[in-house]
Amino acid sequence: MMMLYDMMRNPDVPMMDIVVRQAMTGSGYALYTEDSDSYKVPLYEEKAGMTTLFYEYVQQNHESSYEVPWSVWLEEQEAQLPAA
Repeated sequence: MMMLYDMMRNPDVPMMDIVVRQAMTGSGYALYTEDSDSYKVPLYEEKAGMTTLFYEYVQQNHESSYEVPWSVWLEEQEAQLPAA
């Protein structure tokens, strides 16, 4: 949560700088994935993907003071994905 807040408050800071800064505070490395058979791997991958997607949202919406809500923006992004 703090990392996402950091992204919103500091949109001019590169994502990796924010991720590393938050990891240094002891919150863990949000983009961490491991090569194992652990049941947690898909959860780590989902978290990493969501973090990257949220940073993209911030980059596109910070100048409008987040006029477009995250949920609306996310639905628009999902609608643009090719049908499976």
